[in-house]
Amino acid sequence: MKPHAVIDAGQKNVAGLVRQAVRKRIAGEVGPRKTCANRSSTACVLHTIRNSGTGVHPAALAQTTGYEKRKLDRILHKLFKHGEIMIEAGGVYAATNASISHALREQ
Repeated sequence: MKPHAVIDAGQKNVAGLVRQAVRKRIAGEVGPRKTCANRSSTACVLHTIRNSGTGVHPAALAQTTGYEKRKLDRILHKLFKHGEIMIEAGGVYAATNASISHALREQ
């Protein structure tokens, strides 16, 4: 391997580490919103969907909750599997009728 090729690879690695550090710093500052401070992540997502009325797109959920895509996908799958939410046209997640009546009984 040529010496300059090692330097180039090292520079690429450093650039990648800098990007990761910046992403972590930005994500750390955003974090979950205060509306979900006293709820679990699953409860926070379900609460957001229930209060939306017409349903929420995953991108809007990610922005509202501050969760990463992978975490949000796992939560949505779990809620769907348990029948708490349904997927409507256009990829919009909405609360099921059973989910809404269960929430009313809790209050």
